[in-house]
Amino acid sequence: MTAYAMAALVLFIDREGFEYWLEYLNMRHMKLSGAALPETFNKVVEKETIDKIQSYEIDKVTFSVVSSLFGNVILIAFIFGGILNIYKDSPIVFIVDLR
Repeated sequence: MTAYAMAALVLFIDREGFEYWLEYLNMRHMKLSGAALPETFNKVVEKETIDKIQSYEIDKVTFSVVSSLFGNVILIAFIFGGILNIYKDSPIVFIVDLR
């Protein structure tokens, strides 16, 4: 692996790691104080609705992180693991007519 490829891989992993860390912080904050509402909303939104919203958001973020991790592993395997070169050099060639 060249130095540029290694630098690109490190930058990619750092960026993705930072995004996952932010998601973790957001979920931790939501679990600790997500159910607390200002007084003005207590009369408008019921407690069980807030709990449903919070549960949905946690499940949505968890699924998003797992899906993103899977996609990133596949991307790294294709680009940096040599799978892209194997795919490029395969004898099966698809010809697309763009007319």
